[in-house]
Amino acid sequence: MKTRKADCRAQVKELLRAMSDVVRAEKSAKICEHIAGLAEWSVAGCAGLFAGLRGEPAVAGLCGGGKLCGYPRVEGDELGFYEIVDVGDLVAGAFGVREPGAGARRIEVAALEVLLVPGLAFDETGMRLGRGGGFYDRLLALPDLRARLVGVCFEVQVLPELPVEAHDRAVDAVVTENGVRIFS
Repeated sequence: MKTRKADCRAQVKELLRAMSDVVRAEKSAKICEHIAGLAEWSVAGCAGLFAGLRGEPAVAGLCGGGKLCGYPRVEGDELGFYEIVDVGDLVAGAFGVREPGAGARRIEVAALEVLLVPGLAFDETGMRLGRGGGFYDRLLALPDLRARLVGVCFEVQVLPELPVEAHDRAVDAVVTENGVRIFS
């Protein structure tokens, strides 16, 4: 199973490396438009976002509009969510990911109504393949997390099928530059 996951990761990373920054920005803007159009997004008072790595879609433009926005911070082997009003307040954190600084106010995961979930790949059933650290796997397994789970990626990251393990959890929808796939 791990070999198959490693093969999928290598395949998708190669596709992402081939994407230019200009194309990535254009596709990210379309992804944000699709997310903003989701009914769940428009009514949510509290949302979890992420500050992506270089190859991931940029969703920071969704922060604001009267919505309480939480960003994850690595705390040991877990993710904690903290309020961010201005994405300029994010600081360099673990693994080169921008995250809330020490003075940010914690948001309990139970308060999140929509959670944008990054992934290296998603499949046609909403299953997710992460980068291998397990941070989001542990987050998605929390019993207090009742948010609508929205996977966010570029279309090239949607594969027909992914290797799945018992701990893997599907997202409720996946948004790419081409639109929204809803699974539940």
